[in-house]
Amino acid sequence: MNKSNVMEIKKTFKITVNDIPCINTICTCFVNGNKEKLISNTEKYLQLEEEEQFKYIELLSSALTGTIGKKLINLEYTSSASSIAAQKEIQRTYKDMFTNDAVRDAFFDRIIQSIDFNENYLIVAGHGVYDVPVKTSDGAKLEDETDTYEFMVTVICPVHSTKAGLTLDTKTGRMISSTQIQIVEKPINGFLYPAFNDRQADLSGMLYFTKKPDDEHPEFIEALTGTAAPTSSVEQQGIFENIIAEVTDDKAGFEIVKTLHENLSQMAEEAKINANDKKLDKEDIKTILKEAGVDDSKLSDFDHIYERAGGNDTTDFAPQNLMEISKFNIKAPDVEIKIKPDKTGLVQKKKVDGKNCIVVVLEGDIELNGIQVSEQ
Repeated sequence: MNKSNVMEIKKTFKITVNDIPCINTICTCFVNGNKEKLISNTEKYLQLEEEEQFKYIELLSSALTGTIGKKLINLEYTSSASSIAAQKEIQRTYKDMFTNDAVRDAFFDRIIQSIDFNENYLIVAGHGVYDVPVKTSDGAKLEDETDTYEFMVTVICPVHSTKAGLTLDTKTGRMISSTQIQIVEKPINGFLYPAFNDRQADLSGMLYFTKKPDDEHPEFIEALTGTAAPTSSVEQQGIFENIIAEVTDDKAGFEIVKTLHENLSQMAEEAKINANDKKLDKEDIKTILKEAGVDDSKLSDFDHIYERAGGNDTTDFAPQNLMEISKFNIKAPDVEIKIKPDKTGLVQKKKVDGKNCIVVVLEGDIELNGIQVSEQ
């Protein structure tokens, strides 16, 4: 799914004066730190109290929040036997669990067995139907023509206990004794199935959410898809940094790093404009380094360098995951310089009186601590 697909579905979760979300049924399961299922329920969304409706929609919409490739990960089912079996299971689940308690509880049991949180948590699953407006090639909507997108969205939320104490009773205006209560927090993992690609259901894919890219719970991904989890955004950056360290002998030139930043930023922007989830492989990484100015002799044994860094033939990279492209900061022990990411052309490294210096072209008015100063 690209950003446009995600935003279109996320808009259907909003509660407005004239519209209600496309969610029609909610299933919940409360699990304690010992993997014991304590509560399992199914409720019609419109029969919930209004405040509950808002809270559930807030939790479920979190599964569609974040940057694609970092917090939102596109997963695909493969032709392996385990993946085919997992796909058949999730297809049955999202069709039947909201009307069949046995299917619902079997789905919750699979989640409980596949993931270790060592704390209390709540699983929330919502079933929705979105009438997708049919559009012409120029983006115009066709009147009264829609396609149907049926889906399930599931989130896993930590549940923490408050401390017992005094609390305000707003009805009486008195402070009264309060017992310990369980508070559901924002999700740390979740998924949308099926994927919404080209504005229609894609049964061969799902969108996975992780609050922490460095802790995406790969065992949960494997249970959902029957295949190994893809390389996380944090791992992608680590592999790339290891490669740079080896091909530059741990001393990457300033211009090489600057060019890498500029080229990767451009690639990420082009992917955003073209609304695609661009993937890079080993040969792409080698080309990126070469175009940034890494000497050919350092890339002659690139296959082994790549493997030592942690990459393999199935590793995919996204341009925005290889290095921090949303900022351009230069740090030294006594100084830090921050440059707008799209203004790196104003920065150069030069020798001045035999010392390393960063030279920044200053354009427009110049201020020092908020005070405008002379250009002299």
